[in-house]
Amino acid sequence: MELTKKGLGVTIGDGRHTEFWNHIWLDSCALRDRTREPLPMEQQKHKVRDYWHPEMGWDWATLSQFLPINILQRLVSAELTDEVVGDLPVWKASKTGNFSIKSAIQLVQEMEEDDTETWTKLWKIRTPHRVRFFIWLLLHGRLMTNVERVM
Repeated sequence: MELTKKGLGVTIGDGRHTEFWNHIWLDSCALRDRTREPLPMEQQKHKVRDYWHPEMGWDWATLSQFLPINILQRLVSAELTDEVVGDLPVWKASKTGNFSIKSAIQLVQEMEEDDTETWTKLWKIRTPHRVRFFIWLLLHGRLMTNVERVM
């Protein structure tokens, strides 16, 4: 499931169906993960179209409150169309936007490289082995909750 989340994205057409903050559409990460301060509850489900004005472009006054300058600079190049064309799902792990086994394998290998560094650091922690093992179980989701133990 994590592979799918990491690889899937959206190409914006008119921005009427894509959530501005929660969907992956500008780059490889949802914009909610890049905000400088917490989003108000009423803005969390806004669509991309809600921040676009056909005559003026992006609502810079609102967006600059939450997004850092490097994200705002990327947003400058994105424009929405006034036509009703819809937003399309794409495979962001490939240059063409189409899924391929090769791009999925590359994505998995990148994820494994990140994990390898984490595990190397974990095993070098100066603590009793049982504590390192407990952290390993925790990070792998292998600890049972009380509900799981009772069943």
